[in-house]
Amino acid sequence: LRMVLAPGYRARFDRRDWSVRQMRSDLEGSLKRMRTDHVERFCLHEPLDVLSDGVWDDLASAAQDLKRAGKIGQFGISGEQPCMAALAVRPGLDFVQTRIGTALHGFDGPIFAYGLFGQFRASGQGDFNAYLRGGPGGPGVAAHLLSSTKPDAVKAYRPLFG
Repeated sequence: LRMVLAPGYRARFDRRDWSVRQMRSDLEGSLKRMRTDHVERFCLHEPLDVLSDGVWDDLASAAQDLKRAGKIGQFGISGEQPCMAALAVRPGLDFVQTRIGTALHGFDGPIFAYGLFGQFRASGQGDFNAYLRGGPGGPGVAAHLLSSTKPDAVKAYRPLFG
């Protein structure tokens, strides 16, 4: 919500380039920064609207080429916008990364859920490990992603996994 309400956020995303050329350029830049030649999961981040069939077909085809070339292991999409449910059933998609509890009817691949810690805090339970053992997230959740943009918060998570 913070990002969506930020001045110019929608305008910046509307100008994003969803071309195969840009996707390949973004991947190569990431590989260079990480000093590697391969990533296990490559993800398109936060489309605010459903991508057209033609754009999607081009991106999914390019992702298959990147898999065959050994650059990526899996191709996915990430976000929490309402369009995620429509995008999650597109062909060529290996995984989805989205906010915990997002309904993705018709997607049978793994879901990597974020927002878990916020959900835990809202639950009022005191033991994070017990909460995890209770299976939060719902059907299809393969893993929970626990992250923060604040380094101190990430350090504070460490004791939760004792």
